Amino acid sequence: MAPERGEIGQLIRDLEIFNPTFLPIKKKSILQILRNIVVKKKFDLVHSHGISSGLFMGLYCYLFKIPHIVTIHETLTKEMFKGLKGILKYIVLSILLPLVDVIHYVSEDTKKNVFSVIPILKKYFQKNVVIQNGIDVKKLLSAQPKVFSKSIIIPENAFLIGYLGRFMPEKGFKYLINAIDIIVKDKKPNKQPIVLAFGWGAYIREYQLMINKKGLDKNFIFLPFSSEVASIIKGFDVVTVPSLRESFGLVAAETLVAGVPLIASNCIGLREVIKNSPAIKIHPKNSYMLAMALIKEMRFPSKNKSKKYSKTAAERFDVTIKSKLLEKQMIKLL
Repeated sequence: MAPERGEIGQLIRDLEIFNPTFLPIKKKSILQILRNIVVKKKFDLVHSHGISSGLFMGLYCYLFKIPHIVTIHETLTKEMFKGLKGILKYIVLSILLPLVDVIHYVSEDTKKNVFSVIPILKKYFQKNVVIQNGIDVKKLLSAQPKVFSKSIIIPENAFLIGYLGRFMPEKGFKYLINAIDIIVKDKKPNKQPIVLAFGWGAYIREYQLMINKKGLDKNFIFLPFSSEVASIIKGFDVVTVPSLRESFGLVAAETLVAGVPLIASNCIGLREVIKNSPAIKIHPKNSYMLAMALIKEMRFPSKNKSKKYSKTAAERFDVTIKSKLLEKQMIKLL
């Protein structure tokens, strides 16, 4: 069960050998789907992704004694629990999350973050497990770089800056816009910085308006989600991840494995991924620092250093290793 989005199609194709059944979720159909599940189906195990889906399935699994794993992909802030609605949300989380059999965090940072906001979970230490996200390293290592000039108009002296992900405030995209503004107007770069932005999100219109007001239309190209992530990453001169907070930082891990230069903020979650790597580290919300890092990469490319680290990154983030660790947790519950 999941909302219908572009990446879901790719996930279903990846799981084809298991003949999966996909139930698309719409707000109006959630309760109807849950009712049908309760009446018609009996699962051996439920794996929920995200706190919301974990709560959605939590009581059902508890009442029907179905083993339940929740993977937490998000970080929490105390501001989320302010006001009457926030207090009620906090109470529900504090009651229902401890009912889950295994709470899987995708980083140590995520676990510490959730503990700091919902401290009651510390009492259930045996239920809390940290297994970092894994990626298909073979695909990233073997992929050929995408030649963007074959499908879109790219200036000859372009310096291609990659951004992949949602257009949400916590992803820090506006700081990338400001950084490009600094480079173009103040620093007179030797190449034309072009941001190729792949993704979706509610704030895309606001960001496009911000770009337009700053006169940076020639420096940003927005492109839809694509399943060719490995080739896309390898087609960039550098990838930026200017997030304010992350649970893990999947794009950063993929970039390190691909052997492509990476500029990333040392925020919660992301700092765990880029630790001891050749990634250029910047402070969150610091457009000037990001601009200086991009200029440095333009003038003194770090591609060789990034390529040398690729093998180490592949060993760190190999999904075959991570999935076996998660599989062990599932087998314990069956």
